[in-house]
Order: sequence, then C-alpha cells, then structure tokens
Amino acid sequence: MSRKTHQNLEEIKKLLECFQVLELEESVYKVFASLSANLLSKGTSIGAFDELIAAITLFHGERIVTRDSHFKEVTGLEVIVY
Repeated sequence: MSRKTHQNLEEIKKLLECFQVLELEESVYKVFASLSANLLSKGTSIGAFDELIAAITLFHGERIVTRDSHFKEVTGLEVIVY
C-alpha cells in the first residue's frame, strides 16, 4: 500500500474532474439490447460489458476515449483512440 494514500486520492480526484461520468439509466437497457443483438447478428460482438459501456455512451450522445479498437464496431459511436 502506498504511504501517500491521501496525496494519491487527491490526484485521482483532480483527474476525474476532467471527465464526465455518465449514468446508467433504465432507458439505456433498450439501447444495449438493440446494440448487442446487432453486433451478434454481424458476428462482431465485443462483450457484454463493453457493449453496455457503448450503449451508455450512445444513449447520452457522447464520445468514448479508449485504447480498445473493437469499439469501432459500434455503428454511430464516436471513438477517440489514444
């Protein structure tokens, strides 16, 4: 465990202030179901957890910043790769 726990937590809080955290709302489930079925029918499933992340992002009309290139399989999702 780090001896600088308080300092580390403060740094994380500052970093998180730079990002918008999107809520998981009940309405997202319809987007998730449609997205998941679409990817499965094309044989390009990206996994349930990542499909849920994509559905939340799509529902809120936002972009996703990620290293995971498989998010590019999601139609309509703006992916920012770093």
